[in-house]
Amino acid sequence: MKVPPEELAHREYLTPAQAARRFGRGASFWRRLFDAGELEGYTSGGDGKKTRIYRYIKTESIQRYLGTLCAARTPVPETPRQRYLRCLREVLAERERENPA
Repeated sequence: MKVPPEELAHREYLTPAQAARRFGRGASFWRRLFDAGELEGYTSGGDGKKTRIYRYIKTESIQRYLGTLCAARTPVPETPRQRYLRCLREVLAERERENPA
């Protein structure tokens, strides 16, 4: 049974499929993050037999994870090639200013 999106907005825990509907990406994306320990929540089922494991992901941890993706990151160091190209652009721009065509 599918839950209406309006109700998903107020839920504290979501299944991976519900998280996919509310936040985007696929259910397997959220399942992998939960299994890797990136997201908080709980599981039920899977008592050692070949039974299905139900995952319930805490909505707050999804929002926190998405916030870390959006946060400002430290700049990536410049590679030697990037440094060379930047210097070349600066020299060409300086020459253009000195000798306009």
